[in-house]
Amino acid sequence: KPVANRLGHWNVPTQRVDSILALALEAEAMPGARVLVTHRGQVVMDRTVGTLDGTHPVTPESVYDVASITKVAATAMALMAMQSEGTFDPDEPMDTWLPRLKEHGMGSRTGRELLTHQAGLEPWIPFYVAALADSSGVFANEATEGCDVPVAPGMFMESSYADSVWHMIMHSELKDPGTYKYSDLGFYLWHDWLQSRGMSLNDWVQTAMSDPMGWHSLGFLPLERGIALSDIAPSEEDLVFRQGEVRGTVHDPGAAMMGGVGCHAGLFSNAYDLAELGEMWLRGGTLRGVRLVDESILDAWTRRGYPEGDNRRGIAFDKPALDPDSGPTCNLSSWESFGHTGFTGTLLWVDPTHDLVYVFLSNRTYPDASNTALLRMDTRTEIQRVVLEHLEAESRFPAELD
Repeated sequence: KPVANRLGHWNVPTQRVDSILALALEAEAMPGARVLVTHRGQVVMDRTVGTLDGTHPVTPESVYDVASITKVAATAMALMAMQSEGTFDPDEPMDTWLPRLKEHGMGSRTGRELLTHQAGLEPWIPFYVAALADSSGVFANEATEGCDVPVAPGMFMESSYADSVWHMIMHSELKDPGTYKYSDLGFYLWHDWLQSRGMSLNDWVQTAMSDPMGWHSLGFLPLERGIALSDIAPSEEDLVFRQGEVRGTVHDPGAAMMGGVGCHAGLFSNAYDLAELGEMWLRGGTLRGVRLVDESILDAWTRRGYPEGDNRRGIAFDKPALDPDSGPTCNLSSWESFGHTGFTGTLLWVDPTHDLVYVFLSNRTYPDASNTALLRMDTRTEIQRVVLEHLEAESRFPAELD
């Protein structure tokens, strides 16, 4: 059953939200969107607008590629579980977990530094560009022995190319730690560590989270889990790398080169399952009598990782901006709130002060990933502002007019 039936349902005025969504559709900021808001465990807003692909309408059960929400909805959940088991400590250096980093500068950086994006790593590396330029032929149209990593339908990559990805990360510029710079590269290291432990993040999410909670849409590799292609929003017409529509496989090229399961991207979900994940965070790690994460660990991860500095981030989780009118939220979001955005046009945000969960799902990257209208229009944060104004929330910056 959808979350509306499990958590209850009551309505709030939605005209202002509908107007914001209508403006975004008119500006072609995205083909369509899902908006779901829960307050005090009740669904207070549940909207579907537009289409998935220009033809098929968005439905309440539509599934989206949530991009970097993967970092908190999958990777952070797994690492927090390992911390509660005593097999992970975010304040230990990375060479504790990856011995092959002992002779590299990254080895002395702590898990906390990587997860708060102040380890000195470069933001990202376009691995697919180097792979396409490789004259040895990294990709093939059919799976063969040694070339069986599924990248897209009819596209497979040599499994040994993972060593080339590692080599590029190891030879990327590494700056002194302590300065905030958002980076996906650290999450490639987590992927490597989990693999070295024989752990599949895909399997862990399924067995530790989605199966016990009944979250049928939340997970990696949706087509392999029986989700219909027609229920999944496409994320791009990729004319360079995959040379076709990206639908049902991960949008992020680096995660695609990992077979669709990355620690930084690859997760898919509908709005209902993401909202329940947010409700679980809001309730201290427990939902419907099932505990998924230790409350004290969750509390530590969702606070600022370095409160004495100018880095707003929690451990893996994003936090409100330290300056007004910036960051992933409106000024009315509380300092205690946390969540994450996704490159594809998604947002999951939890506000304990206001007992609120806000989910925004879209595929603003379809058909063209260079479309930034959703960002320029602040559609996600403007909807959040309307909801918090309805709750008479006060600005984090009392001297500022919000």
